[in-house]
Amino acid sequence: MRGFDVTACVALFVMSALSPAPAMADEPPMIEGAQRYVFVDQTACACGNFPDEDSRHELLLGGVPVGEPSNSTESMVEFHVPDGVPPGPHAITGS
Repeated sequence: MRGFDVTACVALFVMSALSPAPAMADEPPMIEGAQRYVFVDQTACACGNFPDEDSRHELLLGGVPVGEPSNSTESMVEFHVPDGVPPGPHAITGS
């Protein structure tokens, strides 16, 4: 799964916001974008193509698994920022 770079400052996670194309089941999992700012201990959202449950549960933020999504569809995964992820530059990737 292609990663998506994010940057954080102080107690904020800074992410780019993109509007992805509709998800296609025959396309590979791909992260297209994310919200621009996220506070530590808050919920973040990644947009892209997540065609199955496995792809929705394999996201990493700065190398740390984000765990069970709080909400997800084929084109969006909403997750809690994992404990221990410090402010600073991070990438959202798939495992």
